[in-house]
Amino acid sequence: MVKPVFKKIKYNSHVVIIYDSIFNSVFESQIIKPLELYSHNNPDQHVVIISFEKKLVSSEKIACIIPKNFTFISFIKNPFMGLWSLAWAVYTLKKVLSYFNNYAIIARGPIAGYIAFQAQTQQCKYITIQARGLLAEEYAYTHRNCNTLFSKVWHKIRKKLYNAIEKKTYLLHKANVTFEAVSPALKEYLITTYNMMPNKIIIALGDIPQRCSQEEKMVWRKKIRKQLGIKKNAYVYCYNGSAKPWQCPDDIVQFFSEKLRNNTNTFLLILSQDTDRFLSILKKNHVADRYYRVLHIPHDHIYWYLAAADSGLLFREPHIINWVSRPTKALEYRSVGLTIIHNNTVAYLLDTSLTM
Repeated sequence: MVKPVFKKIKYNSHVVIIYDSIFNSVFESQIIKPLELYSHNNPDQHVVIISFEKKLVSSEKIACIIPKNFTFISFIKNPFMGLWSLAWAVYTLKKVLSYFNNYAIIARGPIAGYIAFQAQTQQCKYITIQARGLLAEEYAYTHRNCNTLFSKVWHKIRKKLYNAIEKKTYLLHKANVTFEAVSPALKEYLITTYNMMPNKIIIALGDIPQRCSQEEKMVWRKKIRKQLGIKKNAYVYCYNGSAKPWQCPDDIVQFFSEKLRNNTNTFLLILSQDTDRFLSILKKNHVADRYYRVLHIPHDHIYWYLAAADSGLLFREPHIINWVSRPTKALEYRSVGLTIIHNNTVAYLLDTSLTM
């Protein structure tokens, strides 16, 4: 639901533009948490979140998602069919931004970045466009298994449209525009693919969770192991995430099965909303239930449970979208000092200089 604005807002504002929904799985960890820290460190800045959603978001739905001291505004987004389909979004955003006297914009992704650039008013100090992945490649990857000729042609056309918006946005070499990439590999890809100027791209650091203290970790570790009935001396592997095919859920369970055959004093802790899927895979691999727990945990408690583990599992399919990514789960594993076991498909995990 759009929060009405009737008069000029005279204070400084930190405006965040979102096009991938506040119901995105990483919204709380990658957007809200950094914004709460920013708000705490910059009390003179008013945080405004403007999100383009498939359906207008009611105040009841945002009550447990958006902090009360933030302003939230939602607009309906049209299906993306090229630049012309964003005209209404630009118009509605420009109308709202006209009420702000002094503001800066953070835009999440190339579509949000394009809309923000076109809608900015003279009162906008600067725009930071966050590159969180590869829009066109992600779209093609999602629809890679289409069978009919029509669907293949349709998705090929859509991919070209996403390529076009990426190119249009990432070539906005304007003085007040800066780009933020989540990884050095993504920065290199953007420079090579879109001929972007290296000095216009920074590496995102503000949304990396701080590492917890060893004392804190040991308190959580002891508490959760006792709660789940895990032996004190057991070696615990943990997977935190979904069971989507590109996250290799079968490989995760098979990896643990092999470890279990060599050492029965091991345990698998799976933190996922896809509990039924993982339970099915574990049953298929004949893993006895005394060797694992599959739990759906609120994000606020994730770090408690991660602290109970020794290693975090992070497997991905070999693909460019995974290679240039910076998995949120890797950041969470590192925040509690877990060793990350992976299959060498994410460049970020191979860069030892980025280890916390």
